[in-house]
Amino acid sequence: MFLPEPISVLKVLVTLLRPGGIVAFQEASWANQLAQSAHLPLRMAVSTLIRDTLAKGGARTNNELYLYRDFQAAGLPPPRLHNELLLANDPETRRWLHDVFCTLRPKASEYGLELEAVGELDTLSQRLDDELTAANSPASCLGLVGAHCRLQRMNYTPPIR
Repeated sequence: MFLPEPISVLKVLVTLLRPGGIVAFQEASWANQLAQSAHLPLRMAVSTLIRDTLAKGGARTNNELYLYRDFQAAGLPPPRLHNELLLANDPETRRWLHDVFCTLRPKASEYGLELEAVGELDTLSQRLDDELTAANSPASCLGLVGAHCRLQRMNYTPPIR
């Protein structure tokens, strides 16, 4: 998500592997997070602001869509993909969205993103919690899409440097 040239990085990293080594990457899936927040307006607003802040900062927030193609563009076999989304009701899972938003809020403001939709920061954590309770809904953690493949040296052509 944060690499400007992920294919180049993959090509270099693969040169460090032994025969039969495994290449594995995991990317955030904001599409999963937003889909799980659709019935929760405040969580949806906070999730969207986080995603938009990351995107304004240069992150490729839909990078999970590129994993399959990036592996192949780096000369690797097509990867196996795994989509994971944790849904839980423990305090850490309920709280992560608020914590990430608080961390990124100054950047969101700097980028001119509309923060009014989330209201006062002092009450945001409680309002997010109340929204989950009222909807009798678990909280979702940021979805993850993993990609992995085993390197077959005999089929791999090292990158040209």
